[in-house]
Amino acid sequence: MQIPIPQLVRLEREEISSIIPNSHDLGIWQDFLSLQIKETTQRAYSKSLADFCLKVYPAFSISDALQSFLSLSQSEALHQVLTYRKILIDLKLSSATINQRLSALKSLVDYARKRGLCSFTLIDVKGLRSQKYRDTRGRTVDEYRSVLAEIDRSTVLGKRDYAICRLLWDNALRRGEIVSLDRSNFLPQESRLMILGKGTLELHSIDLNPAVVTAINDYLLVKPSSENSALFVSNNGNRLDGKDIARIVKKYAEPVGIDLSPHRVRHSAITAYLDVSEGNVRAAQSLSRHQNLSTLMIYDDNRHQLQGKATKDLGDLLNNS
Repeated sequence: MQIPIPQLVRLEREEISSIIPNSHDLGIWQDFLSLQIKETTQRAYSKSLADFCLKVYPAFSISDALQSFLSLSQSEALHQVLTYRKILIDLKLSSATINQRLSALKSLVDYARKRGLCSFTLIDVKGLRSQKYRDTRGRTVDEYRSVLAEIDRSTVLGKRDYAICRLLWDNALRRGEIVSLDRSNFLPQESRLMILGKGTLELHSIDLNPAVVTAINDYLLVKPSSENSALFVSNNGNRLDGKDIARIVKKYAEPVGIDLSPHRVRHSAITAYLDVSEGNVRAAQSLSRHQNLSTLMIYDDNRHQLQGKATKDLGDLLNNS
């Protein structure tokens, strides 16, 4: 059997999305994706697997490509995936992107092997080492205050956007946590919000400060009528998605000359809290809901700009000699 060799091709997002199948008659593909908890995970895995199929089996349909791949022997599959990994590196994709695509492929193979649909494993295929949150300092309080000042809070959309931007900052929420909120998750009398955290199935409670409670209440008084259960909706009553949250942040940040994203607001809020609390990492962990305390230590180190101070001290040693 002649094994297809992965092709060195950079694929645009639109090209990948265009081949992701919608049919329910795709066996292993559909079965595997249906096991993923969140829709965002399903989309990410779909794009990753589609990228692999396009690069390795460009003349095949998705179902034929996966069938051919899963029929390989251990050595053939390992060679093919390692070659694919090298191509992703040669395309200078980020470590996070490469690891995500490899993780999706490994998860599919693991599922297929358990079902007796393939005879190999990809346990020996390693991801790349990546350093997350290399720059977590984000924006200052004054800069974010100037962003909030751009919001016209006399309008329906302005009230909605202000409440969202306050949640991004005051509670360091992820955009996925915001878009998953239902109206019933907001408990104003108790100043609490029930959120679905990252990688979890159960709702858990977070406290809201009075300003955020007021902001959400102000929006709910004028919120467009909708059969949708979502807390935050568009003009036509549809639940917002992650891209909508990103557009909202960008809409108000651009006029004041600030490059900002929802996740950078989160970084900024966590860093600002570490500043005001004089480095209370434990409390910052409760705010951010990071499972690993070492992640918060990266925030704290960046806040102190330890590397910059170290390199300055070394330079001073030479300069003063």
